[in-house]
Amino acid sequence: MAEAEYKIAPLESPLDNPCFIPSYTLFFDYLGDVLMCPHDWGKKIILGNLFKENIIDVWFKDKSMRIRKKLIHGDRKFSPCNVCDVEGTLIGEENAKFYS
Repeated sequence: MAEAEYKIAPLESPLDNPCFIPSYTLFFDYLGDVLMCPHDWGKKIILGNLFKENIIDVWFKDKSMRIRKKLIHGDRKFSPCNVCDVEGTLIGEENAKFYS
């Protein structure tokens, strides 16, 4: 029997509420890749790499700032956020104000 391939299909429509998770935290793996969110299991958005860049530079780079601004304004129409059903507003609103 062939091994099943699991894919996450986009929601009927992406959530339209803000997400503050990338406004107060970063995640990184054993390869040094910096991810914007713990829910990006497929590593769709890699912000940088700690073996090649300073963490402060990764935090403030254009790519990181653009993603934060989109999410703060409820724009989740990009992968992997278009399949995410995490509310993302439990904490972090104060931090998000800095980026909006």
